[in-house]
Amino acid sequence: MVKLEKFRNIKYHNKNVKGYIIWSFKDCRKIWKITDTNKDKDGFYYYYIQRQNRDRGKGYKQITDVVNVFNDKTQNINDFKFNQKLK
Repeated sequence: MVKLEKFRNIKYHNKNVKGYIIWSFKDCRKIWKITDTNKDKDGFYYYYIQRQNRDRGKGYKQITDVVNVFNDKTQNINDFKFNQKLK
């Protein structure tokens, strides 16, 4: 959540900045563009932030904010064009 808020602060000062989140899986990579209007017509967000407290491979638990985006709002990175508007 901290990085997402930091991005929003940067975007507030420079409207030309674009932000993306990319997930890598075994068989594909997915991309999601961060915009100011990540809501549907009913006002529901396309994402939610979940705080997790678990071991991330360092041998101790650490608190991490995880951004969860609904799969139908992401695209395969091979199908994504960076200079084109997202659906």
